[in-house]
Amino acid sequence: MKKLFIIFILILTFQSFIKADEISDFEIEGMSVGDSLLDYFKNEKIKEFIKHKSSYHYLNGDYVIVGITNFNQDLIKLSTYSDLGVTINKSDAGYKIFSIAGQNYTHDTFKKCRNNQELIAKDIKKNLLEDNFDESIWENDKWISGGVVVGKSKMHDFYFKDNSAFRIICYELNEDNKHIASWRVKLDVIINSKVFNEFLQN
Repeated sequence: MKKLFIIFILILTFQSFIKADEISDFEIEGMSVGDSLLDYFKNEKIKEFIKHKSSYHYLNGDYVIVGITNFNQDLIKLSTYSDLGVTINKSDAGYKIFSIAGQNYTHDTFKKCRNNQELIAKDIKKNLLEDNFDESIWENDKWISGGVVVGKSKMHDFYFKDNSAFRIICYELNEDNKHIASWRVKLDVIINSKVFNEFLQN
């Protein structure tokens, strides 16, 4: 089965090969939820990713988000996103991918990020089977803490009937946090499997 590619270069282009009926029909930088990270990297490299200080280890489980960039590996050439956050279970010898997040920092204004976000959402809906998803949008337009940083955000979510999910987020940091984080506006495109999405909900 062909995959749906999430790509934006200046403006979004979205290749519409099929109608999607499950989250694994999408891919980011060639990766899909349900793939094994071993399809892309050797076991030793994955262990290196897991041990790296930038990896995020969930306290209430064995899930870990490993960062993949063009600078910490040379097997995958990231062309659409600045970096990827790939969620695996460190106790799983097969290193199945449970979530993929692509992050892009090329938008110079929040408005441009939101315009791109809307284009992505529009093309996702165009390629989803009817009645197979629920859609929700929410926006935080106040300069309040969102955990690590202070800023504004807008989320556009798609929930599949099996409880897997697709999320597009635009962030804008305030002036102080822009210098701390070394970015001002960021677009996140996130694919969560059913299992991982239910883990986050619990």
